[in-house]
Amino acid sequence: MFKVIKSCLSGYTMTRTLFNLHYENYRIEGKVLDAGAKSRYINYYDYLNHEEADITFTDLKKNEKGFIAMDFEKLLPIDPDEFDYVLLMNVLEHVYNHKRFLGELNRILKKEGKLVGFVPFLIGFHADPGDFYRYTHSCLEKLLFETGFNQVKITLIGEGSLLCISDLMLFYFPKHKYFFFLRPLSWVLSAILYIINSFMFYIGKGMNTKTKMAYLGVAFEAKK
Repeated sequence: MFKVIKSCLSGYTMTRTLFNLHYENYRIEGKVLDAGAKSRYINYYDYLNHEEADITFTDLKKNEKGFIAMDFEKLLPIDPDEFDYVLLMNVLEHVYNHKRFLGELNRILKKEGKLVGFVPFLIGFHADPGDFYRYTHSCLEKLLFETGFNQVKITLIGEGSLLCISDLMLFYFPKHKYFFFLRPLSWVLSAILYIINSFMFYIGKGMNTKTKMAYLGVAFEAKK
């Protein structure tokens, strides 16, 4: 709980906070493709255990030295069975031809290779360069099976209506310089809502049911 509160008070959204912590100490190794990384210093690498990973970074443009420019709307210029892991963090919602893209990721993975990723569910429009989809957990699971993956594991991130309210509140607060002083208040309120949400789930009165779920995003892991 302390890590979440500290992150919230540092100005991170609840989605980013819980997404990062979900992958804390998650081990990737061998040849890894980070598909759509904005930077080799993006903050989920502060949490992943990647000491034994040989990472290839790709994005639509060559953001940094060593990056490979790649258009995910087209067939990937990569040989089959090339990678042990593919990371797909906050990218899939930006790819219109998502089924073909997932099929391509399956193709370039070695046998028993893993696709590991995350998609936001509650987030504003954020074109990069496009913004096309919001995936439910059931849709994402179906997509992964249909594109050749198996042993699919889906994890809801940020369960609870209060956590969703927390991020909606952060999105609402204006970023204009005359209102910037309000943002620290939203960070404090976000931390408080997390504490209340955790307590409600602890005593068995969480806001979610099997058919009516509120969550911020979906983490997924699938094996070829």
